[in-house]
Amino acid sequence: MSSREAEHAKLLYGLIHARYIITVHGLGRMREKYLKASFGKCLRSSCARTGLLPVGADDTPGVTSVKFFCPACHDVYHPTAKAHTSIDGAFFGTTFPHLFLFQHPTLEAVATPIPYIPTMFGFRMYSQQSRHRAQAARRVLGGEAIAAVAAEMEFDSKEAALVPTLSKGRFELFTVEDPEPAVE
Repeated sequence: MSSREAEHAKLLYGLIHARYIITVHGLGRMREKYLKASFGKCLRSSCARTGLLPVGADDTPGVTSVKFFCPACHDVYHPTAKAHTSIDGAFFGTTFPHLFLFQHPTLEAVATPIPYIPTMFGFRMYSQQSRHRAQAARRVLGGEAIAAVAAEMEFDSKEAALVPTLSKGRFELFTVEDPEPAVE
């Protein structure tokens, strides 16, 4: 067999494989491989080492190598093993992991990823709400009236109470309902 014939045979075998794994028998065989984690496990700590499923980014042969899909976080990863980088993604197709999970719904919810929330000293950082409060605090510290900033930024009384103000060289919390302190 010539090298050209060998390449065509490899391509034909791979395309037949892509069709076989979406049959009932093929899905059963792939289920066994998935339960053994033959394709690896997700490296994200929040996925609790969920098994990966092979997927092709394109059904056309020669476009990309096989990738791996995590059913927990729904992300697609490049293979880490050198042996997987030489396998064409079309040999698994774009349909396989989704049809597999459709046929085996109990395997999809193996782990629910817990999103990582950055904190400093126990306080959440970088949320849209905290950015909004920080912007209000900068405006108040710049000399704008507390009530005007709270009204313009549409704070409710609880949110407004969390915007710090500078009083006598130190930060204090304020509420919109509190009247300005009387000068005696």
